[in-house]
Amino acid sequence: MNKFIRKIYENDITNDDLSLLVVDVETTGLNYKKDQIIEFAGIVLIANKKDKRIKGYIDAYAGAQEPSIPIKKKVSRITGINREDVVGFSLNLSKINELFKISYFVIAHNAIFDKRFIERLPNFRYTNKIWLDTLHINWKKLLNIKNNTLNEIKQFFNIKETINHSALGDAISLSMILQEKIDGVYVLSYLLTDELIRRIEKYKF
Repeated sequence: MNKFIRKIYENDITNDDLSLLVVDVETTGLNYKKDQIIEFAGIVLIANKKDKRIKGYIDAYAGAQEPSIPIKKKVSRITGINREDVVGFSLNLSKINELFKISYFVIAHNAIFDKRFIERLPNFRYTNKIWLDTLHINWKKLLNIKNNTLNEIKQFFNIKETINHSALGDAISLSMILQEKIDGVYVLSYLLTDELIRRIEKYKF
């Protein structure tokens, strides 16, 4: 983690900052009602409310889970994850809840996919969180790239050495993308408006 994103501590956080949870999951398939998570990664970033600059990360967790159903062959071809890779593993559900608890917003690339799977985890408590989807940013127009896939965006920003189609690799990549600038403006600004921040600060978690 520290190779890609700066680690910060509680005394680095001010009243001008807020916490954002970047998440990614890998699953046995695409059907959230039938398929299961086999990898989860979450990174709690601290961002400045005013200029939307990412200061670093304060907490993170990544884990694997052995599913009770087969991993589809297409998934294994894309992710490189086979059943033998996750045998005996289980997710730390308490830690996942903890990451959500300390975060104001949740961010993912194609957020509805991750949200549907995560909210079906046993004893998951934080279904009231506001999710922000980086897929809604018009990357093709902003960056003049051919599609809005995470890999295409990574290539534009020359983000290397993170593992594609792994939960942790994609969560790190997305966190690094949020730190980048487009025409002098931090990428996070395209998701996180001042009005949204004012609304969320009315709630207590």
